[in-house]
Amino acid sequence: MQPYVEFKDVCKRFGDVHAVSDFSLTVARGQFVTLLGSSGSGKSTSLMMLAGFLTPDSGHIRIDGRNVIDVAPNRRNIGLVYQSYALFPHMTVAGNVGFPLRMRNVPRAEIAARIKEALRRVRLGDFAERFPSQLSGGQQQRVALARALVFSPAILLMDEPLGALDKNLREEMKIEIKRIQRAAGITTIYVTHDQEEAMSMSDVVVVMNNGRIEQAAPPMELYERPANAFVANFIGSANVLQGSMVVDQGRDCFVTAGGNSLPVMEAASITGRKKALVIRPERIAIGDPSAGGIPARIESVLYGGVMIRYVMRAGDERIDVLETNRGTPPRAVGDSVSLAWDTKDALLIDL
Repeated sequence: MQPYVEFKDVCKRFGDVHAVSDFSLTVARGQFVTLLGSSGSGKSTSLMMLAGFLTPDSGHIRIDGRNVIDVAPNRRNIGLVYQSYALFPHMTVAGNVGFPLRMRNVPRAEIAARIKEALRRVRLGDFAERFPSQLSGGQQQRVALARALVFSPAILLMDEPLGALDKNLREEMKIEIKRIQRAAGITTIYVTHDQEEAMSMSDVVVVMNNGRIEQAAPPMELYERPANAFVANFIGSANVLQGSMVVDQGRDCFVTAGGNSLPVMEAASITGRKKALVIRPERIAIGDPSAGGIPARIESVLYGGVMIRYVMRAGDERIDVLETNRGTPPRAVGDSVSLAWDTKDALLIDL
């Protein structure tokens, strides 16, 4: 992959706080890459260093092969969309969208044509003369997106752009942003703490924790093959059972800290003793006690409409299970059951 954006060993401190440490990442031209993490994980700091509003203490940042550490923000050809929209309330929609072009001394006739095209792209062609106060939150966000794209930037940066919207608007805007990004073919780096946003929109998700990258991979790889226990717990729901590998009657088995012996794929321990077994709740099947799986008892039932979540107790282990709602009454608290799963769905990882 030919890198278009490249972070190399980037570090940033604020006093004694290491906001970003040894941050290395490459982004290909046209990719949609999301920095995902909780507050304080370093994702927004990384974005602001790429935008030029913060300077790294060490390391390099390159755009299309050019080191931009000493390049002013207005010379990096980057469009930026904030959570707060940052629209000028005294300007019309057209005035807001055209602002970056006026700052670049683009001829007036060209400005008008580019505003029209930018608003068409975000489906706000009939809103040019309205003011921000006359728009919904989703419409204001689309105006902010049009303003970021109107000058044809090389890179689009988006910092929690959907954080101020309600759930329905967020769902709508996820579709719109991805549609616009794909149509424009623009390299996009997106920041969010919302894993559903990250997983549904991105080509690559970068999971950050305490200023470092835990794993960077396509969404499906992150979910199916988390690199460690942090990623497994952060992306979706996971049962992360601690224990160790043993050989029982010639077969590899994982013995949990609570004493349960769980089957794993053949030769799973070739690379050494692992420390945790990850099983996604939806990959576990619930059967009758006589079914021959792992004996368990239902501690609680959480009805979620589409899915039903069961909290099970198997010895000393808590195991969460998700079942699709088939329209039949859920199982009852206190029921004895057995649990089973395909060994290919049980992933051995380091803690």
